[in-house]
Amino acid sequence: MAILEYFLTLTKPGLKILK
Repeated sequence: MAILEYFLTLTKPGLKILK
């Protein structure tokens, strides 16, 4: 499950950049 949390952490700032 740690992998999911790590991926989400990377996607959170990624989504802000996309928006």
